[in-house]
Amino acid sequence: MMTWSLRIVVLAGILLAASFLVAKENHGVAQQPKLWVAGTFSFSDELGGFKILGIDGSGAMDDPIIIHQEMQTSGGSTMIVRHLNPLQLKAANHTVEDNAVYVRFVTANNSNVPWVGYGLELQEIKDKPSTYGDGLSFDQISRETSFVRSDKFLEFERQYEPGDRVVFRKGVVNHQEKVKIEFVVTDFTPTAHFYIYQDPLIPAS
Repeated sequence: MMTWSLRIVVLAGILLAASFLVAKENHGVAQQPKLWVAGTFSFSDELGGFKILGIDGSGAMDDPIIIHQEMQTSGGSTMIVRHLNPLQLKAANHTVEDNAVYVRFVTANNSNVPWVGYGLELQEIKDKPSTYGDGLSFDQISRETSFVRSDKFLEFERQYEPGDRVVFRKGVVNHQEKVKIEFVVTDFTPTAHFYIYQDPLIPAS
């Protein structure tokens, strides 16, 4: 016959096991990345280093996709951009305007160090800079500059080879301040997803 003390021990064990299973289940749910949707794309911070806080817009010239985000590290971080309908991607013979996606980053500096610049790099394959032949670029064909700008950085440089980059300079974004950066992405041979590598530039030590 089971004593009261033994019953208490068994009951405690059952409750402990149940709480462990619930915690494990909740932990699994928390690990699922949240996909933020705007226009015909979804955006994800699942690779870490930054956090998307909100998103809006269609990607048109007069309605850019606005991504509010918080940069949590002074090192680089990578955003994943996915096409919502990869089987209905635009044809390669369309015009620049057909393929252009207008984007605005509103980025909070939560990295504990000031930024003196901000770099963006497009990648069709993760950790491999975009090349001219893959069709993905910061509007490499028309090279229009009026849509590339920032409220905190006075200048920018566009780099096309090897790799497609935009680097903003001549400004400072201190800890807990925000910076707006606007740019255009075109992709004439689109794939199901691509990457935007973000690289805050910090003062030289």
